[in-house]
Amino acid sequence: MIIRKGNAALIISFILAAVIVIGIIVLLSGPSNIIMGKVKSLPNFFGLDKGDALLTAQQIGIIVKFDSINDNNLPYNIVIKQNPLPGKSLTKGDIIYLKLNNKELNKFAIPDFRNMQLNDVEKEIDKLGLELGEIKKVGNKSLEPNSIISQMPAPGTIIEKGDKIDLTIASKPKIDSRIKIPNIKGKYYTTARKILLDKGFKVLIRYKINIEYDFDLVLDQYPSAGTNAKKGTTVTIYVNHEE
Repeated sequence: MIIRKGNAALIISFILAAVIVIGIIVLLSGPSNIIMGKVKSLPNFFGLDKGDALLTAQQIGIIVKFDSINDNNLPYNIVIKQNPLPGKSLTKGDIIYLKLNNKELNKFAIPDFRNMQLNDVEKEIDKLGLELGEIKKVGNKSLEPNSIISQMPAPGTIIEKGDKIDLTIASKPKIDSRIKIPNIKGKYYTTARKILLDKGFKVLIRYKINIEYDFDLVLDQYPSAGTNAKKGTTVTIYVNHEE
């Protein structure tokens, strides 16, 4: 069979045209976002769950690495951050980093605040997203004032952001300024009065009559001996007096 040169050129032209058409068809049948192994515009993964994010990444030939973050203002278990940002150009096989909103990050073990100062604990509580609850003061000689004695919940308890923490803190023990009233019964008025005045008490005299005892002898007192009273308290003494 003899093929003329003109016919051969025509056949070659048809073959080239067919190859071009097939190439165009193949190109159009693939992802429109991928050209020559390049992802010309990275999709927006925001709002996708982990499964959908993986599927989208596989379709365009990129690798995904996930991390967790927490934002109480957004739904959980969805992508809330991505790097690179949407619209960036990538090559197939490149890595993108996606962060899923994880509710479990809200939960953590409460630290041990005992022996810390209240001011420092207040700062830590604020950093952790917790709230300061009731503060109870207890006199304690061994700790500095405002040191944490105990906390509720106890150290190591699993809590969530927003929980309240109650604290018991040390304060200076109250000094009891009261002193015991001395026993001045059976003493003579002058002596009894001096004893009471020297202790810081005031003296009020009342008279009784009892012929069995010497005159000017203290027969009774109020408050009674041994009673704790503040300085300046008036002690009434009952002095034996002649008729």
